[in-house]
Amino acid sequence: GGESSSTYLTTNGADDRYPNWSPDGAHIVFASNRSGNWDIWIHDFEQGSRTRLTFDSTFEASPRWSPTGDKILYGVADIRQIKIKQVDGASEAITVGQGLLADWLPDESGFVFERYSRETESWDILYTRFDEDEVVPLLVTEANEVAPRLSPDGRHLLYSSDESGTWEVMATTFPDGEKRWQISTNSGIQAQWSPTGREIFFIEGTTLMVVSLVDPKSFTLSQPAPLPTGSTILSTFDPVHLSPYTPGA
Repeated sequence: GGESSSTYLTTNGADDRYPNWSPDGAHIVFASNRSGNWDIWIHDFEQGSRTRLTFDSTFEASPRWSPTGDKILYGVADIRQIKIKQVDGASEAITVGQGLLADWLPDESGFVFERYSRETESWDILYTRFDEDEVVPLLVTEANEVAPRLSPDGRHLLYSSDESGTWEVMATTFPDGEKRWQISTNSGIQAQWSPTGREIFFIEGTTLMVVSLVDPKSFTLSQPAPLPTGSTILSTFDPVHLSPYTPGA
């Protein structure tokens, strides 16, 4: 392939983070403090415009577009709630759970999410379905498991864990959580799937890395490699992790 290049979508003095493509590729939803508060915004590529979706005084972050493209799932860091809001903003957001970072199940029947446990004194990963009044534990250990990201086919889950003493990107089978793989080899955070599910992206230090699924059926992986752009990016967890990832209310 040829050389890759990067294009700046936002260049203002604010922090713009957590970008997530719409299913049709025409929009990106992201979190920004450009209004003086962390809110959810939508960037329209055709119009070149940005629309503010949330107006609460709380700390909204990590938005995720629904597979059908009409809803946004996001976390509210300071009160540890998970909410859903229609993309057109026509109705108020609804609270669907207690936790922080979350991701849709591919059929939109529910979501997988992280939540602090006073029993393990750590962050765990669970999932729930809207038509069932039940929260199902998936990864519950004394280590922190955070930032769940489901594969497009819903069969595997990426997450970050500090079980080894440093943050590493891991994967497990979903929804049973029986098999586990370590994706990063020298630390890693903020893992994401490509739309095809054949690549995994994550941050190692200040470098954006990529791993390819050589054989998706057996989950055989290539070695992590830097993206050819050579971009240097923030190496820390995003600001939502600075305070919520500690014990508290």
